[in-house]
Amino acid sequence: MKKRIEVTSIAEAWNMVNALFPTDYTLDESSTERAGYPVYRSNTEHYDYICDLNDRLEINLKEGNKTINVWILKSAELEPELPTLLAKEEIQNVAAHQYLFEPEQAHIVTILVCPLVKADTEEHAVYKAMKAAGDGWKDRIAGDLVIAYCENIGIEWGTIRVIRIDHHDHKNIENSGHFIIEAIVFQRVKK
Repeated sequence: MKKRIEVTSIAEAWNMVNALFPTDYTLDESSTERAGYPVYRSNTEHYDYICDLNDRLEINLKEGNKTINVWILKSAELEPELPTLLAKEEIQNVAAHQYLFEPEQAHIVTILVCPLVKADTEEHAVYKAMKAAGDGWKDRIAGDLVIAYCENIGIEWGTIRVIRIDHHDHKNIENSGHFIIEAIVFQRVKK
């Protein structure tokens, strides 16, 4: 059963959650890390929990298999006034007169760094280095991986931009996980 409740502020939303949730709750750090948003779990019933999804708080209750969404609506005075929309012709005219940049073709490259069982492999060493590295070094390692990948498959790269590095823990194997790296690779311009 799903139920929707609407409120106009974050404080009002949490007050509603406190009125509806049957027990005290605390932040569940491991669920939060896996989900990518805060998850609060009941102190007495593991299957009762709250997800903080920014625009709403989702209450999940084991009893009755209930989900209640407390939506946080913006009041009319807080809504920014929308700009006047441009005519389609105006947008097309501006796009048609772009002479500064020639269109370029690019590759989206995805690399998986996933050491499986053996701890003495090169992939495990790269994974361990990325896991221990700060953001700047992690970006550099990811960039080096993309360069090596491009050179290995014959992409003559000109510029590389790492756009995403995600880490995922493997819950069934202690101190294990994998990285997914995504990058945009522009080919070398030949003159």
